[in-house]
Amino acid sequence: MSITNQTFSDFEILVGNDNPSREVTATTLAIDDPRIRFINRPQNLGEFENMNSLLRESRGRYFTWIADDDLYAPDLLQSVYDALRKHEFPACVFTSFQVMQVTELVNRAKTFSREARLYSGREFLRRYLAREIETIGTMGVYEANYLKSLNGLGDVSADGKGYYCEYLQILRAAGQERVCYIDAPLMCFRVHEASWSASVNSDMEQYKRASKNLVAGGIEVFRTPGLIEDFDQNLTNMLRWFLGEFVAFHRRQGGVPFRALLRFFVSARTYIESLRGSDLYWRGVRCLLSAEVSLFWAVCKEKFLASAPGWMVDFAYAVRRVLFDRPRPQRLPEKTGETLESRWG
Repeated sequence: MSITNQTFSDFEILVGNDNPSREVTATTLAIDDPRIRFINRPQNLGEFENMNSLLRESRGRYFTWIADDDLYAPDLLQSVYDALRKHEFPACVFTSFQVMQVTELVNRAKTFSREARLYSGREFLRRYLAREIETIGTMGVYEANYLKSLNGLGDVSADGKGYYCEYLQILRAAGQERVCYIDAPLMCFRVHEASWSASVNSDMEQYKRASKNLVAGGIEVFRTPGLIEDFDQNLTNMLRWFLGEFVAFHRRQGGVPFRALLRFFVSARTYIESLRGSDLYWRGVRCLLSAEVSLFWAVCKEKFLASAPGWMVDFAYAVRRVLFDRPRPQRLPEKTGETLESRWG
């Protein structure tokens, strides 16, 4: 419904049903809309190949993916179309997003300008890796021919499951001269126990393989002539991000053992293996060390705040205020009271 209820109406919807045991039709879904085309697979293709096959069968000039449990804001397509016209139809348009836990929107304490701004690929990538821009790669809107020239999504996890392919899409966009970004949460990414993203994130070996492949792909992008000046900054930020994913993985398992963290730091040398023998290798080593020190400090701080007596935590923040003139951060509420129905319909 979040797609068919868009204020912009000139689009087609391809529904790729990858379950051969259940046919999906307009009748079974009680939807009567000529813009919807149902494609029932005779055999299961898997998440990754199903998504790419939809791209091959699409007929529109621009294309995007959306999972069946995610949502669009009612004005998403209109906002994208207005941005395309305003900026003379760049190949990529991204928007910010909202995160939803079951039916409650998560308050990320972020304000949005709602401005559609055009960046160079270089600036867009730099801002994205610095976490100044938030978006989801597979939910970007792309010129279909541009996507087809890349053969669609890249198989980062090398197992056909599409793990981390959304990040590769953003790295690839840095090769474009012009990238449009709409600073508004026009897409809603839902997180729940049965979601695909939650289920695949429990495999540590898959995480290691996908993150190593993604960083290697990122290095190839970062070392191109148009981006080489930002090589150290981009690589350090990317390594911080994906080393942090290791901590997030262990949090889901109940905690972050220091021994496991140190072993991971040693094994993380493989992330920059593709640079060995080049004049960028030692720059890569410095980037990795910087990322590891930053993450190790963050984990130590987290463990200290979780286990130290209250008076000790207060004393530590008081010392920091005196030495660095930085106030103690205020904890923000985790969620708003806004429900799924009240905003997204």
